[in-house]
Amino acid sequence: MPSTSVHFPDSLLAELNHLASEAGVSRNRLIVEACRETLRRRRRWPPGFFDDSRFRTMDLQDLRASATSFEQGLAAARRNRDDPPL
Repeated sequence: MPSTSVHFPDSLLAELNHLASEAGVSRNRLIVEACRETLRRRRRWPPGFFDDSRFRTMDLQDLRASATSFEQGLAAARRNRDDPPL
């Protein structure tokens, strides 16, 4: 497994050591798990992201029409084996 160096302030390192000791794990394991949890949380969509209640009806209609147009353009481009129009 690759390794890296991280420089912690003394007070933070002391807290990490204490927490690792309480949890019965190594300081390395504690840091690796904290990094994994941070990445896991970052991958989730924010609450309400897909909730369309924040949009006005007219805005939703425009968004849906734009999405439909975009999807149709993609489908047409997939069927067209010529060079892209860019």
